Amino acid sequence: YVDGEVKGMLYIGVPEKDLSSLQKLMTEFGADGSQPFILDQAGDLILSGTQQDIQPLIVEVNRLTGNEARRDTISNNGNWLYFKSMPEVGLKIAIRSDVNSINKELRSLLLKILLSVFIAIPAFIVLLTLLNRGIIQGIQQATVFAAEVAQGQLTGHIAMKRQDEVGRLA
Repeated sequence: YVDGEVKGMLYIGVPEKDLSSLQKLMTEFGADGSQPFILDQAGDLILSGTQQDIQPLIVEVNRLTGNEARRDTISNNGNWLYFKSMPEVGLKIAIRSDVNSINKELRSLLLKILLSVFIAIPAFIVLLTLLNRGIIQGIQQATVFAAEVAQGQLTGHIAMKRQDEVGRLA
């Protein structure tokens, strides 16, 4: 970044032909109301994912990065601001998002997890019950047959058409 223009590729130093893919990525991040942006070490804006005025955010990041390399903070107006200073490449990367939208997404995710658990656990119990029932019934038939043999009834027969271990036992 020289004289307000990007002269090289971020992180590598190879001349950059097109920042449109990075701009597209940042625009996608900004589609939900978040405001991603990249500053140089001097605090000047290089790239932003939003058309909104982010000058107050730039001032806040520059104020906060004086003492810290990374930080997340929630302001009084309900905004969450995360930034990371990367002096090795001369950049500060930041994103601002609304705490309410983050909480809404978290509640939605929690609801999905709870629904999945409440569906999966009963389904697992039903499946386990059916499997156990099939195994236990075969073992009970074999136990009854063994008891008859023990009493001297050697003409008994088990009518079992199973192909598993219980069927082979019979």
